[in-house]
Amino acid sequence: MAQIYSGKPNVGVTVVSAGASPITDLAICWGEAPHPDLNGDHRNFSPSDSPDPYTTGMSLYDLNPGAKYYVRCYAKNSHGEVWSEDVSFTMLPMLWDVLDPGTTNSINSVFFHDENVGWICGSGGMIKKSTDGGSTWTTSYSGTSAYLLNMKWFDQNNAWIVGNQNTVLRTTNGGDTWQSIDAGTIESAQFISVYFENPLTGYLVSIYGAVFKTSDGGSSWQQIRNEGSSVFNDIWASGDKVIMAGEGLRISEDGGATWRAGLVIAHEYQQILCREPNTLWVVGINEDYHSYGVLYKSDDLGETWTKINTKAESGINSICLAPGTQNMWLVGKHGVIFSSTNDGLNWTLNYNLMNTIAFQSVCAVNANTAWIAGYGGKLLKLKHSKPL
Repeated sequence: MAQIYSGKPNVGVTVVSAGASPITDLAICWGEAPHPDLNGDHRNFSPSDSPDPYTTGMSLYDLNPGAKYYVRCYAKNSHGEVWSEDVSFTMLPMLWDVLDPGTTNSINSVFFHDENVGWICGSGGMIKKSTDGGSTWTTSYSGTSAYLLNMKWFDQNNAWIVGNQNTVLRTTNGGDTWQSIDAGTIESAQFISVYFENPLTGYLVSIYGAVFKTSDGGSSWQQIRNEGSSVFNDIWASGDKVIMAGEGLRISEDGGATWRAGLVIAHEYQQILCREPNTLWVVGINEDYHSYGVLYKSDDLGETWTKINTKAESGINSICLAPGTQNMWLVGKHGVIFSSTNDGLNWTLNYNLMNTIAFQSVCAVNANTAWIAGYGGKLLKLKHSKPL
């Protein structure tokens, strides 16, 4: 009996007629009871016009976590029918609890200060706060219906949220109120990310790479890079070094005055994560190969990069590191959730029931407490004491 580390175990079958009449009917059957048959869950195949032997397979979706399943195959030709023996496996238990944030709006960003106090933001100008670890949520008035895309808290009082329609929101009182900020921006900009490296110095980036900088805590903004044709998704800064991630990386060594290309590979990078003093990770989508997920790590602030194999078959949208630990999580399209306990060297696929949901954001406050947010108001919280 095997443990399945995926929400979609794969089943394969090879059928040989051995010189007899061609196979006319073939099916794979599965269920939680032994000897599954054609009266239960099954999929039919049509091998009659295919070479002999005939090989095929499929992925099984929407299986119950922690349940034992049986699979067997059925074949038929003019001489009769035959069944294979049962093959059994057990799905891993659910690692994440599903929370109810009280909204079906897409959640694009989740952040928790500690095990209790946290925030989400997303479509329709939605901003919500929890004070009990995500069990209950209250709405915080944003004053906008914009699609809010990114949220960054500098401390428990000061935060920024950005989105489309030139939206830049700021709070200085822990989210009690949100002020709309005029960044002197381009018409109808879709701001995709915001980053403050200290209380005074911050950056905004639009989806097409226009960059705005403040040196006075957001009171005034200066556009330091014009929009182009490439898509960008995140920005990070430390001192004079600024990095944008999107269709490739763009790196500045002089606070955004000039830019050069970095990590020039045909991927679309979604997020930059930093662990001081010198380590960076970027995650994204391999646009050259079936939109698989990609992860790169740098130990010299982006000068050189090493690709890390996660075996993610879907694009990765977000990465987080539990502070003071080597525990990390990746989330992305098709409900993909990966965890690592050794600083991202090796990754394990976590089982979940949301194969059609795109997860947009992940946040952890320690090795035992993490949250994942995504489209359709989906919000998960780590259930077990540690990731597998």
